[in-house]
Amino acid sequence: MPRSADMFPRSRLMGLLAAVLILPGGCERQPTQLPGTGLTLPQAQRRVLGLAADQWESATREAAHSASADPPARRNVVIITLDSLRADHLHCMGYERETSPTMDRLAAEGVLFAGAVSTTSWTLPSHAALFTALPNSVHGCDHYTRMLGPERLTLAEHMAAQGYQTAGFYSGPFLHPIFGVAQGFESYTNCGSESSYSDFDIGSKRDPMHLHLPSKDGIVAAHQVAHADITSPRIVERVKEWLDHRDASRPFLMFVHMWDPHYEYIPPPPYDTRFGETYDGGADFTEFWRMPTPARKYSAKDVQHLRDLYDGEIAWTDAHIRMILDALATHAALDDTIIVVTADHGEQFLEHGHLGHHYSLFDEETRVPMIVWGPGVVPVASPGAQVTLMDVAPTVLDLLGLPPMPNVFGRSLRWLWEDGSKGVDDERATVLVLHAGKLDANGKPEWTTWAVRTSRWKRILTVPKGLNALFDLRSDPGEKRNVPTSDRKLAAEADGVFAAMMRTLEALRMAHPGGANSGGDLPPELINQLRANGYIGGSEDK
Repeated sequence: MPRSADMFPRSRLMGLLAAVLILPGGCERQPTQLPGTGLTLPQAQRRVLGLAADQWESATREAAHSASADPPARRNVVIITLDSLRADHLHCMGYERETSPTMDRLAAEGVLFAGAVSTTSWTLPSHAALFTALPNSVHGCDHYTRMLGPERLTLAEHMAAQGYQTAGFYSGPFLHPIFGVAQGFESYTNCGSESSYSDFDIGSKRDPMHLHLPSKDGIVAAHQVAHADITSPRIVERVKEWLDHRDASRPFLMFVHMWDPHYEYIPPPPYDTRFGETYDGGADFTEFWRMPTPARKYSAKDVQHLRDLYDGEIAWTDAHIRMILDALATHAALDDTIIVVTADHGEQFLEHGHLGHHYSLFDEETRVPMIVWGPGVVPVASPGAQVTLMDVAPTVLDLLGLPPMPNVFGRSLRWLWEDGSKGVDDERATVLVLHAGKLDANGKPEWTTWAVRTSRWKRILTVPKGLNALFDLRSDPGEKRNVPTSDRKLAAEADGVFAAMMRTLEALRMAHPGGANSGGDLPPELINQLRANGYIGGSEDK
């Protein structure tokens, strides 16, 4: 892919993460001791956010400096998310198969964040977190019956207010604009087949109360159609059409959601046989999405066949990412464009008893790739710090020299390549959450799994009952052995940070409009329709 040979100029900017210091009732309170942690609240918040003391003290000064500095040239931004792409199946992440030549090159010429994690293990809340830089429990779009509330500020809205042209291209059911994720996009184009979405449509308005529900007697099983859809060629076609007709006088933000790595695993030839011999096993993986738990005992050969097809899907999608980059180059836009490639969640292949995703918060379902490439990005060895999808928006705004979004949890990652001596940030924690099952009359799900993760350990708790575990990720990266209670030091540390993180989330919720009651409910008639179409229902919706 073409790229200017000149080194792009750099400027230092770190967004101020002041929101997590806001306490209910004001921000001038004296530090409050957190029970059982040995930490005051500000100390705990600094620790779980992973900010060193000197960074915290300099954040205000740097934000003030950036406000008075001349802004850099107006660059474009393209954010590409691959649905269901687990990090360890990319060649640039150490995978033995060459599944990802385009992404590998972007990683080599830009920055690959090897420690990236999502906020959950399914599509809707993770994308809402990416767009808002907020945890799922703060942005509120955290269950299949919830939408992103209009009071939530998205990256697209923020950049549109700065004069950017904004365009989104989606190809999966849970990114339909009815869920609120289209906020701020001037155009938001469906790249799935028409029958995948024909049963619910909001027409020209993004307000869910302007639904156009079907009048026909029968309801097409859109969920089933969507999972059998092949969308990458249509995405490339729609992106090219938009580039041909865009307003060339304005910089742009483009969001591209690529659905094809999601099951069913049906890569077109020659990708269907690129990574495996002809399968002669007896397993039938059609309608894969109907299997919440394996319906039969699959052999190692069966599972390897699924992996072969999955890797073919990744390579197929990677080839279409190259086509998007080529289209940008054709329009002389590539060298002025920041490219971010990441994923919403991973995929499980029986590591913990399931196939697919939306079952757990184990790493195979929550670790994702994250690559940043383009002007202002200095190629460095892969930073090992733990980063999250919530960091994408602050990083983009930092690179563009735009004002930061207020009261967010994510932070700019620019310092990780501009100051390599501080590139390992083991103390930073992030929170993941998975709500599942139906909601009761009070809006409470049947069960919720919480996880707090650092680079060194992960604490998982399912309520009201279920998994209660602590994993040492350095000695047990596969999360197979619950740390024994005899390791009191590690357990005390994890429980203390877990408690501090919950308090931080509560403070952040209260700093946003709507407080703890963030998000909005989808209309009942739409929920009924989604359930009839197979999109939702119990804990099997994904």
